[in-house]
Amino acid sequence: MWELTNEAIQVIVRNLRIDSEGDEVVRFYACKTLENICAQSNSAGHKFTTLETINYLLGIFQQPALPPNAQQRVGALEARVSLQTSAAVALSHICRLNSQLFPTIFERITPKVYCQTLAEGTPRVQQAFITMLNLALIANVFGKLNEILLAECSFLPSLVKLNEHQSIVIRGKCLLTFLLLFKLDFRWMSVVQNQVKFFNMLDRVLRDNYKYV
Repeated sequence: MWELTNEAIQVIVRNLRIDSEGDEVVRFYACKTLENICAQSNSAGHKFTTLETINYLLGIFQQPALPPNAQQRVGALEARVSLQTSAAVALSHICRLNSQLFPTIFERITPKVYCQTLAEGTPRVQQAFITMLNLALIANVFGKLNEILLAECSFLPSLVKLNEHQSIVIRGKCLLTFLLLFKLDFRWMSVVQNQVKFFNMLDRVLRDNYKYV
């Protein structure tokens, strides 16, 4: 069990701020440190399950694209992507520790962008987002979530696309998402009945040798 002083926590959180005095390298290491702490220690990780922390992480994840002259520097672009990925993963760890924070994360990102990220994000970000969604569905912490997902036209296509992902972990988590949706609201059975890819995916699962799935 890790023990962190209040001073150490404040230093990490303070350096997540986009408008802080530290540069992006410091911000990256602060974010990565928080990500690792929350992944490895529940007791220490709980100290970061605050609105302040997730707001700073969301600020990192939602940073606008680099200006054109900076985009020409491949290293700078890769560093930004790595930082945003770390922020997304840290958010998923925080949701695991306190699923009550999911509604704030979901609404701040917006349903449309959240669903687009499920389909188009980097694999680690996709896994982080599908994990947060499953945690929210299991804990039932967001009463409006089911209706929002039913109304969001990009959600089901994004989910179906994840079923074809090269990562077995993401495919497995996506199967769990469908199961949780079916248990939550029978209307989802009707929604997917015209999704040929979904039933093709189920057929492949029957022949899948991965114990995870």
